[in-house]
Amino acid sequence: MKIYRQDHPDGDLFTVAYYDPTGARKRENFSDYKKADDRARAIGGSFARGEVESITLTRDECLTFKRANAAAQKFGLALDEAIKEWAELRATGLPLRKALDYYRERHQNETQTIPTVRELATEMITQKRDDGGSVEYCQDLETRLNVFARDFANIPVNELVTEKIDAWLRNRQKVEKNSGRSRNNYRRSILSLVHYAEKRKLLRIGDINPKHIEKAKESEMNVETFTPEEMTKLLKAAQYDVKHLPKTCNARFSDPKKYQGLLAMLVLTSFGAMRNKEVTRQKWSDINLKTGTIRVTGAKGGTAAKRLIPIRENLRAWLEHIPRVGEFCCPYASAPEALERLAERAQVEWKHNGLRHSYVSYRVAETQSVSQVALESGNSERMIRKHYLSLKTKEEAAEWFGIMPEPTTGRIVQFKVA
Repeated sequence: MKIYRQDHPDGDLFTVAYYDPTGARKRENFSDYKKADDRARAIGGSFARGEVESITLTRDECLTFKRANAAAQKFGLALDEAIKEWAELRATGLPLRKALDYYRERHQNETQTIPTVRELATEMITQKRDDGGSVEYCQDLETRLNVFARDFANIPVNELVTEKIDAWLRNRQKVEKNSGRSRNNYRRSILSLVHYAEKRKLLRIGDINPKHIEKAKESEMNVETFTPEEMTKLLKAAQYDVKHLPKTCNARFSDPKKYQGLLAMLVLTSFGAMRNKEVTRQKWSDINLKTGTIRVTGAKGGTAAKRLIPIRENLRAWLEHIPRVGEFCCPYASAPEALERLAERAQVEWKHNGLRHSYVSYRVAETQSVSQVALESGNSERMIRKHYLSLKTKEEAAEWFGIMPEPTTGRIVQFKVA
């Protein structure tokens, strides 16, 4: 038996250390050495008399004990203390290796600088541009994430939580009185940032659960179309004499000898089922009058927008009169605003997405085939059935697709601005 002597303010302290029959280590303290010695001899005597169960170890068991004891001592622990700590961990029911891996993954970034939401958003957008993301997509992403980052500017990315994102989207929709579609667009951009953070291992997959960031209910789409008379006015306004253009019009894009201004935008959306953004990226080289097809340049790979559009008779007639100057059909940086100004000059009430809505509505009436129009327009059959059926008659469709330029000049009418 061992007796340890320790200095104590009230005098020496003597500790008898031993193991009881259960294997637990015991310590008994005495202020008098003789009492400690007597207790040690008493315990030793009980061992000698066989009152304490003895354990006989085989050679292999002895080696196992020594290895285990040496491993525990590396961390300053007695073997029984190490086994007790291990047993407590096992009692949780968690596999120790998985628990360790989880901890390491969770805390691996503690030694590195975590970027803020704004910093990571800037980094992601830069990477999207470097990877060839379209100008429109990157601009849209930047606009929405800048608004989000403004309110989370100095917050480290790993402190983002599902509840905060959901609350921010709800509050923004309420304060700004945004539509459900606008809220969902913001949601999509934010989740893109979350996925990027996961790829960078700044967030664990599942830390932010998209299922708990509710989508807003989008209001019924209002499908507005132009009449053939309104379309004729728009086409006329797009062919003003460049010398007599209003000051608000960009003459460079309106010179009929060079660009024909917004004329390509008008005919490709109204008679060719293209989206405004698709037209701004459309290359002349992908418009083939010989085969009678348009390969959509600005379509995203793997989506319904990636398609061939048939060139109808009236669209062919218009495209034959538009000068092919430069690589792109209508390189307007802000086509929607330019179209609204054009409608104002034509004295036509502008309708949001009205040109494309008109094509789909008139084309469904003409063909009576939802699947065909869905293929041409890069839309879904479900959306067409929901929004475009029974809006137009065959007679109205014939009038719409019968709008033709003058055979010689390519103009409906030659006139000047009053």
